[in-house]
Amino acid sequence: MSPLQHSFALVRRRRLGVHLLRVLALVTVACLVVAGVLIASDVAYQLSRMARLAALAAGVLAVGAGAWWWLRCAWRPLSDLHVALLIETVHPQLQGLALAAAERSSATPASELTQLLHEAMLGEAERQLGVLDLTAVIDSRPLSRNIGLTVTMLAAAVLIVVAAPAESARELQRTFTPWRQLPPSAAELAARAAAAAQERTASELAQAASRAASAAQAPVTFRVTPGAVELARGGMLDVACTVSRVDGPAQVRVRLSDGSWRNLSMVAAADDARSFTAQLTDLSDDSAYCVVMGAQRSPVYPITVYDQATLLDLHADYQAPAYAQEPVRTLKGGDLEALAGSVAHLTLRGSVPLGTVQLLTDDGQAITLTVHGDTAVGDVPIDHDGGYRLSACDARSRHALDGLAAHFAIHAIVDLPPTLTLLYPALDEDVHPLATIAIAADVSDDVGLKDVRLVSAYGLEEPRSEHRSCTVSATGRPQRHLLAQFTIDLKQRQVHLGDTIIFHVEAVDVKGQQVTTDPYVLTVRDYELMQAYVDGGHPPGNGTARFATLMGALHDLAARKAQLTAEQFHAECAHIAQLYLHIDPYSPLPFPYR
Repeated sequence: MSPLQHSFALVRRRRLGVHLLRVLALVTVACLVVAGVLIASDVAYQLSRMARLAALAAGVLAVGAGAWWWLRCAWRPLSDLHVALLIETVHPQLQGLALAAAERSSATPASELTQLLHEAMLGEAERQLGVLDLTAVIDSRPLSRNIGLTVTMLAAAVLIVVAAPAESARELQRTFTPWRQLPPSAAELAARAAAAAQERTASELAQAASRAASAAQAPVTFRVTPGAVELARGGMLDVACTVSRVDGPAQVRVRLSDGSWRNLSMVAAADDARSFTAQLTDLSDDSAYCVVMGAQRSPVYPITVYDQATLLDLHADYQAPAYAQEPVRTLKGGDLEALAGSVAHLTLRGSVPLGTVQLLTDDGQAITLTVHGDTAVGDVPIDHDGGYRLSACDARSRHALDGLAAHFAIHAIVDLPPTLTLLYPALDEDVHPLATIAIAADVSDDVGLKDVRLVSAYGLEEPRSEHRSCTVSATGRPQRHLLAQFTIDLKQRQVHLGDTIIFHVEAVDVKGQQVTTDPYVLTVRDYELMQAYVDGGHPPGNGTARFATLMGALHDLAARKAQLTAEQFHAECAHIAQLYLHIDPYSPLPFPYR
């Protein structure tokens, strides 16, 4: 076999293989389709055994005919020219060389030159065909589509079998082995059961007709609802009655307040000729009723009328904790809000005497209120946020009190510590030896203040406390806001330059909660240094400023001499002299001390 014939044979084998695979895929798809049609027909119509056998034979014949036709198309031979045309279609770069080689392969050359040309052309065709991919000549895309369809249908069939294995196995047996006798399925059993039920129903209907004929001579029995009943005054009552048989018009008889009876017609139900209804309105007194049909009647049922209990008042008297020193306050409504630790004295009043009144908090605590006639009272502690439900009924008929909310809230207001703000001085400061230092703090509390005090310590001395009253003199109750002012007079102390005074302000509320400011430091400086800071922000550099400061202090003392006793005057003179000597111990006094 020449290389050219070998290339053509390769294309033919490729075509045959692709066609055979397509035939296999198509036959598989046809089998699945026929099987699905047969199974669906049997499920829908419950075919008999002969019908299933005929359908299976028709399906096998259809699949066989299709397979024979597809195989016949696959085995159809291809000529060299057809193969060459397929090659040229896929590889147009050959430019007709394959067709020419196919035409000349069997021709006899007329001359030696023609022989040479013929051999050259065949050699060129064989060379180019040898380097080409001839397997791509046959289009395999239809095969891919057929395989994809086959895989999809097989997957669907597998999913159906996995989802319902028992039902699938039974239907496959019924479809492909119709000659076998299979046990009845669940559907067949259900159908048989339904038929049996229909037979039983027909039998029961016949028996019921027989019993009805027998009962035609029996007395009429009444089934009346609601029977004995309690109603709110002025309410209405729906009466329903079912009789064993209809023996005339149905009427409801009602006893009036004067003892007489009144007949009211009843309406037959639309869906049951033996059921009747009627409505009694404006029932203001105790009464009774019964149902009458012909000469027979039902038992007499009492109607008890009661007055609907309604809520007239609900309020709470709040008793604050003892430390708050607050008077009792009263608020309307059931929602409770007060300072944590308070007790709410709850009062409920109804329109009629009350029976049991209970209070249940959200955390499960049950509180029973004490009932006195139409009033119930009880204490509810207010310790934390939450809520409660209140239930009450009247004493006579035990019906629920109308007007109570489904749920009430409890809000406990937390007593916060005081707020303390130091207004001045707000920084550590330098002071001169004769200064009077003013200290102020703004203090407030949500309930009341107990004490505000200035705690100061001079050097290593024990701290001193200065208190401010937090009670309003007119009412005797604690204040909630106070501007506390204090002074530290250095003239009352034996201060020295460089000494420090450390102080802070404390506030305590009536609950005992305490807050404190940061500690602050006051440092005693000499007059010259203080004056220099005031004038230019720098300490002095010579003794002139010290002398001027000393003269200013003496001038101030001379101006106040008339207001001082002799002892006070001499004490302040000694104090100024001591300060001056401490500033400059080596400098003599500029004037004699008198």
